[in-house]
Amino acid sequence: MEINRPADGNKFKATTEVQYAQDRPNDFPVSLHLLGKYGLVGMVTKFGYFYLFETISANLVYRTVLSEDTIFVSCKSTTDDTVVVVNRRGQVIGVTINEQNLVPFITNNCRHIQDPTGISFRLA
Repeated sequence: MEINRPADGNKFKATTEVQYAQDRPNDFPVSLHLLGKYGLVGMVTKFGYFYLFETISANLVYRTVLSEDTIFVSCKSTTDDTVVVVNRRGQVIGVTINEQNLVPFITNNCRHIQDPTGISFRLA
């Protein structure tokens, strides 16, 4: 995914190895959604997980289970950075980011990230 174009004309690229849940070793991404307002990328997997990555370093910020059923389709809202997911049973699940808790969450809970404070300042 090309996120921005540095001044020297080269493309910016960030990659990371995704650590899937141990109970779902064969899981795989079904969609990626750039949440530009927050500088994050949301990834939805077949087995119902939602991963949130920071775009500059590709560090994992958050992971949660959206559904116990497999995911059929997902899309990003055209009006805001909400991700909408539909599972196999037809349930519609919305994912939104709590703006007031985003920076405190990264600062206090993302110790695996080399510079959580720097990321928090960029998102503030």
